[in-house]
Amino acid sequence: MRSLGRFLGGTVAIAAIAGLVLLGVRGCGAYLRAEAVTVIRYLHALGAGDTATVCDLVVEEARVKLLRLARADSCEEAAARLTAALAPEVRAELLRDDPGIYSIVVSGDRTEISLGAGPFDVHDFVLYERDGREKITDWGFEARRLS
Repeated sequence: MRSLGRFLGGTVAIAAIAGLVLLGVRGCGAYLRAEAVTVIRYLHALGAGDTATVCDLVVEEARVKLLRLARADSCEEAAARLTAALAPEVRAELLRDDPGIYSIVVSGDRTEISLGAGPFDVHDFVLYERDGREKITDWGFEARRLS
């Protein structure tokens, strides 16, 4: 009877620890998604072909980079070309609520967000708060400074 009590006590302890770990992992994921809301909105907009939102979420320097890369005359045209170049399965993946955030590093008003492996070739985003709104200022591995 005594060994049964130890067994049950040990089982309850293991279940409690597993539950806390699971809550921690889920809580961490929720925190990362909350911190990366601008990048998630940007990816959703790309997947949906919402060029106005794509352009609203980037600052002028990022627009210039987007125009150069897409060889376009306007931000909306560049965003439309980028969306059109994506395979349907990639666009569907961009519409997911969880883009697979790998890390977030913040220093002052600069935030660097890295995504894990996914369908989209860009994994690193740099954001600054401007006029009370967080906006994407750059992307790509070479843009990282904090991590």
